[in-house]
Amino acid sequence: MPQTVKAAPQELWTSKGGDHDRDRRWRHVTFLLVFMKRNRSLSDYIAALCRDYRRVRHYPQAIDLELTHRCNLRCPACWFHGIHGVGDRFVGRELSTHEVLALLAQVAQHRPSLYFGGAEPLLRPDFPQLAAEAASKGLRVAFTTNATLLDREIAEGLVSVGVAAVNVSLDGPEDVHDGLRGPGTFRLALGNLVGLLDARARRQATRPEVVVNITVNPAVVGRLQETVELLREATSDRVDAYRIHHLWFVTEAELQLHQEAVRRSLGCSAAGAAGHLLPMGSAGSEIDATVLASEISELRGSARVVFFPDLEGSEVLAFYSEGFVPPRRCRRSSRALVIKPDGSVTFCPDEWADGYVLGNVRETPLLELWRSKQARQFRRAIRREGLFPACGRCSWLW
Repeated sequence: MPQTVKAAPQELWTSKGGDHDRDRRWRHVTFLLVFMKRNRSLSDYIAALCRDYRRVRHYPQAIDLELTHRCNLRCPACWFHGIHGVGDRFVGRELSTHEVLALLAQVAQHRPSLYFGGAEPLLRPDFPQLAAEAASKGLRVAFTTNATLLDREIAEGLVSVGVAAVNVSLDGPEDVHDGLRGPGTFRLALGNLVGLLDARARRQATRPEVVVNITVNPAVVGRLQETVELLREATSDRVDAYRIHHLWFVTEAELQLHQEAVRRSLGCSAAGAAGHLLPMGSAGSEIDATVLASEISELRGSARVVFFPDLEGSEVLAFYSEGFVPPRRCRRSSRALVIKPDGSVTFCPDEWADGYVLGNVRETPLLELWRSKQARQFRRAIRREGLFPACGRCSWLW
């Protein structure tokens, strides 16, 4: 036996054929090693497949369950109901309460984190019931809301059932927020945010974690410090984090390249990606990335102010420039997936590759979809492409 190869346990090599079978096995091993050495590209491909297989979790670690694409507001930059938004494509086809409860029972044993995504989840009357059921099964439950419907009863329920995190969207001072979301929405949302914090304090609870999302928009650039200080004062500084949230957007040129690449690689459209086109006509002027980078630098280090993605200096300038491609690879298809309001399952959030569907949970168990041929084909495409042209500003990349 070659001295450079560690001997295997004797029982592995012992069979009825004795030395003959052992020699035959070694010839096969030697042939395979020589073949792979002479075919480096193939051996590298096999190695990549093995690495990716190991990375793919037995079950998704995170599930984005989009309960609805309905919303009571019309924010200009929203990819559902903004100027270029795709609208609600699931009218009359949303999963019923019974179907969502059955889905929760199906996934609970695997304990993924659960994000109730989509548009405004509080528009579903059964949302408190669904959140309570998910939390009772030990799932980490989080969601984002515009807070206009977050009344005292709902707030008390969220605290009592142990929802893990609530993200409240506030786009800037009152004039900025109302200019984007409608008159009176700032005071209503802020009052309900305070009500949620009060409900948590009354129960002396640590959950839910309450985060304010301040999404970057042209009107708030130059006023981020003002916004944070205003919110600190209005909430008695009880918010767990003030998140400066960069804008998910795509330019016309990037969109064309993205849709062509998705069609070529995945054989489907990415029509929904157009919902991320910048609505500059309504917002006034383009985002001044230089001013924004300076503001971020000044805010860095302020108590509980965080940034998503966490960019600084030249990274901010690059993010808001044409053709932005970060030095990253997307691994989310090995860890997470999205369930649309009608039960269809995709890998990409926020409509970036909305035409690629794995199947539907109304027809097929989620675990089968996770392991399906469609899923494997998508993972191979992502490994081959690296990133599609618009993927650099996708939330799941960061």
